[in-house]
Amino acid sequence: MRDSCWCTPLTADLLLRRGAPYPVEGVSCISDLSQNCLLFCGNSSPHPIRANRTLVAYSRPRPSAHSTTKWELPISRSRSKSKASQVSPASLLRSPSFLRLASQKPYRPASQQLFLFVPCRPVSHHFVNDAKLRYSRGAPLVLDLRVAVPASYLQPLIMFASSTAPSMALVSAYCLTFAFLSSLFFTPTNAATEDEWRSRSIYQVITDRFARPDNSTSYACNVTAELYCGGTFGGIMNQLDYIQGMGFTAVWISPVVQNINQTTAYGQGYHGFWTQDITKINEHFGGADELKALSTELHRRDMYLMIDVVVNDMAYAGKGADVDYSTLVPFNKQEYFHPFCFITDYGNQTNAQDCWLGDDTVALPDLDTESTFVQDTWNTWITEMVANYSLDGLRIDAAKHVDKPFWPGFQKAAGVFTIGEVFDADATSACSWAVNALNSVLNYPNWYYIVSILGNSSNAMGGLEYEFGIVAQDCYDSTLLGTFSENHDVARFASVTDDLSRQKNALAFNFMSDGIPTVYYGAEQRFNGGNDPNNREALWLNPKGYDTTSPLYLEVKALNAARNAVGNYMKTTNYSGWSPYWAYKAQSIYVTDDVVVFRKGYVNSIVTALTNVGVGAANVGPYNVSDTNFSEGIEIIEVLNCTKQTAGYGGSFNITLTNGEPQVWVPGALLVNTTDVCTDLVKKVTDRIGNGGAVTSLSAPRPSLHLASLLLSVIMCITVALITS
Repeated sequence: MRDSCWCTPLTADLLLRRGAPYPVEGVSCISDLSQNCLLFCGNSSPHPIRANRTLVAYSRPRPSAHSTTKWELPISRSRSKSKASQVSPASLLRSPSFLRLASQKPYRPASQQLFLFVPCRPVSHHFVNDAKLRYSRGAPLVLDLRVAVPASYLQPLIMFASSTAPSMALVSAYCLTFAFLSSLFFTPTNAATEDEWRSRSIYQVITDRFARPDNSTSYACNVTAELYCGGTFGGIMNQLDYIQGMGFTAVWISPVVQNINQTTAYGQGYHGFWTQDITKINEHFGGADELKALSTELHRRDMYLMIDVVVNDMAYAGKGADVDYSTLVPFNKQEYFHPFCFITDYGNQTNAQDCWLGDDTVALPDLDTESTFVQDTWNTWITEMVANYSLDGLRIDAAKHVDKPFWPGFQKAAGVFTIGEVFDADATSACSWAVNALNSVLNYPNWYYIVSILGNSSNAMGGLEYEFGIVAQDCYDSTLLGTFSENHDVARFASVTDDLSRQKNALAFNFMSDGIPTVYYGAEQRFNGGNDPNNREALWLNPKGYDTTSPLYLEVKALNAARNAVGNYMKTTNYSGWSPYWAYKAQSIYVTDDVVVFRKGYVNSIVTALTNVGVGAANVGPYNVSDTNFSEGIEIIEVLNCTKQTAGYGGSFNITLTNGEPQVWVPGALLVNTTDVCTDLVKKVTDRIGNGGAVTSLSAPRPSLHLASLLLSVIMCITVALITS
C-alpha cells in the first residue's frame, strides 16, 4: 500500500514553520507512475486545476541536490464547456508536456495558487537535513528541502508558486500535526546525513595528481618540484569507472578554491591548501563549470562528492610580518586575522589556535574565527558552495586550530556531513571535536597503531585490538570516524612496509573495523611515497596506468562488495532491537600476539582475521573461533581468496592464515545480490544465513514506522480536507 498522503502533514508543517502566508486548501494523492502527492494551497477549489494558468515547477534531480531545474506547463481551456474550467491532477501528471523543460530564469506565475509536489513515500528524520522557505514579492516562492535518501526514495521535489492571503486552515492543520512531526521528523540537522555517510566508502584524490583531462599516462610530474601537473575535475570524471569499479560510493577531492599564484621555494599550490581567494574556483583544476559537471556525474552514479575546505587560514607567499592583507579575498584587512605569531607549542591549544601555521616562506595568516564578520562570511560562503556544487560532505582541514565554538554555526550553514582533521593520537582528545563541533573526525588514533603494528611484525597484534577498543569506548561514535592507513599528510603505508600481505591487512582493517573506510588514491597500486611531497605522485604515471587487475585493487573491490552486501541487507530489513550493520561496533573475539579476529554486526556479521607476520611466514593457526554470530550449518565464504566452509557448533569455525594474508568471512547467502566477489562460489551457497533460517525469516521484523506514518498521515489528510472544505 502506497503512503499516498504523506505530503499533507509534512508540507503543512513546513509552510507554517517557515512563515509562508498560504492556506492549505486540500490535497490530491496521486497513485500513478509519478508517486507524488499534489498539495493545493490558495483561495480556489483544491481538486481541479484552474484553466488558463501557467504552472511553474522547480524539480531537483535528486533530493539531496541543491540545484533546481524549472519546468513550465501551460494549462489551456478545454473545448468542452463542461470541462472548460478544470483538469484533473492525475491527467496533469500523466501529460507528456508536464516534463517539458522551459527555462531556469526567474518567472512570476500567473496562477494565484501554490502547488507543491513532494515524495509520497515517507521521508523520515533520518533523511531530512534542512528545510528553508524563500519568498520575495513578485517572485516564485522556493521551498528548499534538503534531504539525503536511499535510491528507492528518489522522487522529484517540485513546487509551484503564487501569492495569496493567509488562512486559519494552515494553522489548524499545523496544530494537529506539529506534535507528531516535530518529535518524529524534525531532528537536528545532519542526523540523516550521518546515517547515509556511515554506509559509504571514500576514495581520496589530490585533483592535480589523479588524472589529466587528456587521459595521458606519460605526462611528466616531478613530485619533488611541487608544481602543477595538470590533473583536473574533468580528469577525475574521465576515471570514475576506475573508482567505481572498486566499489567506492564517495569521492573526496582536495581544496577547490583559488590559491596563491607564485612559485615559492615550496613549489606551487597544486595541493589546494594555500588559499588566496575563496570566491573563485581554481582554474588549474578546470574551473566552476567543470566542478559542477563532476558533481552531476557523481550523483548520476549515486556517488557522493566531498571537498576539502580550509577555514583556519589564508596563504601569503612571503614573511608573516610582511603580509599584504589586501590580496586575501574576502578577508582583505588585518583586523580579520589573529596577530602574527607562528605556532611554537602544538600541545598548547591557545597557541595552536591563535598563532599561525606556515613559516616565512609561505605564511598562513590565521583567521580570527571569533570575529562576527569572519563567521558570517564563512557561513554564507559554505551555504553557497554546497548549493552551487551540490556538495554532500566536507573534510575540514586543521580543524583543531579553529576555536571549537565556531564549528556548530558553520556546520549548520553547510547542512552536510563534516569530518575534521584532528592530528592527535589520543582518542579522547581527537574525538572531542566530533561533539558539539563537527559530525566526525579522521581516525588518527587508530592510524598510529595501523602503522606501528600492521606495518611491523615485531609488535604484538594485541596492541591493535586494544587501541580500536579504546577508540570505540572514548569516542562518541566510532562508526562515523574516517578510517585510513595513509593520506596526503602522512607517509604511504607501502613506504612503511613493502610487504604485500601487511598492506592487505591494513586495507582489511580499514574496511572491516568501525568507521567510514577511506582510501588514498594510489594505495590500490602500492604507491610507496614517503612524507609530503613524495606521497603525492601522479597516478597516471603508474607503470600499468589505471590498472584494474592489481592485487590491492581487487582486494578493495572485494572488501567493498562484502561490506555493502551485509550492510545493504540490514538496511532494507527491520530487526527488533538491533542496529544496522554499519552502526554496530566491531567486537574482538580472538587475539594472540600474531592474530586478531573480530566481528562486526549482530544479526548478520562479518568476521575478519588479521595478522602482521608477512609474506612467506609460517601458517598462523589453526584457531577455532567462536562468538562469531554465525549459525551452525550455514555456509560462509572467505571473500579475499574465495574459499568456503560450514560453520560448526554455535557458529564456530577454524581459521588458518596462510602467507600472512587477512581473511574476511561472510555468510554466503548475503552475497547473492553482488557480482563483485567470488561469483562462482556464491552460486553454490545455500540460502541459509546468520540465524539458521531462510533469508526471508531472519528475525521478527519490528512494526513498520512507515505504516504508522501512513495511518497518521491519512488522519491528517482527512482533517485538512474537513478544515478546508
